[in-house]
Amino acid sequence: MNGRQQQTEKIEPKVDPEYKDLLPLYQKGEYEALKESIKEDGLLDPIIISKDARILDGHTRLKICQELHITPSFEVKSFRNRLEEKKFVITVNLRRRQLNDFQRVEVSQMLLETEKQLARHRHGRKSLPIGSNFSKGEAVERVAKDIGVKPRTYYRGLAILKKADEAMKEKLRDGKLEINTAYAEMQALDKQSEIMALAKDKPTPPSVKLFLGDFEEVCRNRIERSSIDLVLTDPPYELNEFPLEKWEALAIAAKHILKQGSFFVTYSGQEHLPEITERLSHHLTWFWQSGNFHSSNSTMVFDKKVRNRFKPILIFTNSQRGARPRDHDWIFDALTGGKGEKSLNEGAQPDSEAEYFIEKLTQRGDVILDPLLGSGTTVRAAYKLGREAIGIEKDPQQLELARSTIALAKQYDFTDL
Repeated sequence: MNGRQQQTEKIEPKVDPEYKDLLPLYQKGEYEALKESIKEDGLLDPIIISKDARILDGHTRLKICQELHITPSFEVKSFRNRLEEKKFVITVNLRRRQLNDFQRVEVSQMLLETEKQLARHRHGRKSLPIGSNFSKGEAVERVAKDIGVKPRTYYRGLAILKKADEAMKEKLRDGKLEINTAYAEMQALDKQSEIMALAKDKPTPPSVKLFLGDFEEVCRNRIERSSIDLVLTDPPYELNEFPLEKWEALAIAAKHILKQGSFFVTYSGQEHLPEITERLSHHLTWFWQSGNFHSSNSTMVFDKKVRNRFKPILIFTNSQRGARPRDHDWIFDALTGGKGEKSLNEGAQPDSEAEYFIEKLTQRGDVILDPLLGSGTTVRAAYKLGREAIGIEKDPQQLELARSTIALAKQYDFTDL
């Protein structure tokens, strides 16, 4: 490869249709910023052309020079073959533009096909046929390095391009979603579809009742007063999703449906723990605090400079103050262990924890209620332990997913699936 400078009066640059629309168009702000830069400082980077004057890099810079009546400079580059030229065109454009990872993966598809062909040339056509996994793997590694994306991220980007809907792709292009997050969401949807297909013809167990609706309305009108032996639930932790008024409504509903002396157990985030505890205490009696320690992972709370590895579990009773709650087995107030299946629900807790509290705080045949069913963890656990179970969920799709996991509960382990 070589290069040399020439002037416009000696060159009439030509557009190569394959290269002109290779990258997304400049946004108006980007275009104006580049134009202002060239106006102030001149053309700092020459227009790169082939020996036959096809533009390889600089379509936009050339257009701006023509608008500003600036004489551009050119650099001529030659390549051994068309494949090497294509690789240069794509790579230099990708490096020059401010694109996010998904845009780089999307734009680099031509480069990937080019690298596959180059890999076959390097290793010999006979030994590496077109469908060779080796040529594809080598090509992906090279392209990922060329465009500055990790190979695993690049593979995930390819999967998204193949399977994701256009709405998800637009979020990725706009930078509203990261590749790894989108890939996890796509995998979760695939897993959910698989579970619902497996449970399609399986009935809901007779010991389980599921209600579609808001927990306040269902608990007030469809659950018999003083009929529940344990409420075990996991509300959203952000107050914009589940405000303090909802926490208090949860306590009111629990007081209405719980038997005297029975337990109310709920997960909670730490950020608003004092306010949540106060709201619950207006209607229920404080008993104890347990917690789940994450043995390996931690969440960074940057504004407080805390590495959080502990999730509070609050325990209240529907007892008169000073009265003893119902008898129960000894419980630990610090638990460690598994993870919930996040493909079912982002906030899913381990089945094993639900089973622990149900086993320690209730007897076989007791009735367990989760007013915020989510992925069905509490009801699955109660069903497996021989308890009656009731779940309430306001999202129809989430309710059907939970129903599917409950129907399959004795066949599949939904912890760390």
